[in-house]
Amino acid sequence: MYNLLLKDVLIQKKTIAMSILISIIYSFIFKNNNDKLFVNMFISIIVVMFSYIFINTACSYDDKAEKMLNSLPVKRIDIVLTKYISIFLFLIISFVICTFVLFILNFEGLIHAKNFMTFENILGPGIAVILLNSIYFPMYFRFGYNKTRYVSLVVFFSIFFIPQVLSKKVTMSKINGFIQYFNSKPDWIVVTGIIVITFIILLISFVISYFGYKKREFS
Repeated sequence: MYNLLLKDVLIQKKTIAMSILISIIYSFIFKNNNDKLFVNMFISIIVVMFSYIFINTACSYDDKAEKMLNSLPVKRIDIVLTKYISIFLFLIISFVICTFVLFILNFEGLIHAKNFMTFENILGPGIAVILLNSIYFPMYFRFGYNKTRYVSLVVFFSIFFIPQVLSKKVTMSKINGFIQYFNSKPDWIVVTGIIVITFIILLISFVISYFGYKKREFS
C-alpha cells in the first residue's frame, strides 16, 4: 500500500510545480484590498482545485496501467483504500502549497496576514474535497477513468454552483431558521457533527467503491 501511495505522489512532480505557478498567477490576478477575504478565498479555491487535479492525475495514470496493476499480487481492497488515503495526502500537499505561496506574498509585502491556516480555512476545503471524492470514487472504481472523467468535472463544478442554486430555491425564512438552529448550538457540537457526517459518507463511499471495483472485469 505504501508503494501505491508513493507512486501516486511521484507522478505528480510536474503537476505540483505547475500548481505552484498557477497559484502565484492566481494570487496576482484576484488579489483585492481585503487581505483576510483574499486569504480565505485563495485557500478554499486552490485547495479544492489542486486536490481535484492531483487525484484526477493519479486516476488517469492508473487507468493506463490498470491491467498491469491488477496482475500484481495486490488486493483490490488495498488499491481502493490507497485512493481514499490519497485524499488526505493530496489535501496536505495542497495546504502546503497554499501556505508556501501565501508566505511568499506576505514576505514580499503584497498581503498582510498573520495566520494563514486557521481551523475554518482547513475544515471547509477539507470537507469539500472529501465529499467531492466520496461521490467520484464509487463511479471511478465501478466504470473506470475514461467513462467517468467528464462526470468528475460535473461533480467538481457542482461544489461551487449547487449552493447558489439552493439559495434561490429555498426561501429565506427556511435559510434563516436553519442558521438560527445551528447558531443556538455550541460550535464544538456543530463542528463535530459535520466531521462525523462527512466521515460516515466517506465510509459508505469506500464500501460502495470496493464492491464496485470487486465486480469489475478487466479484459
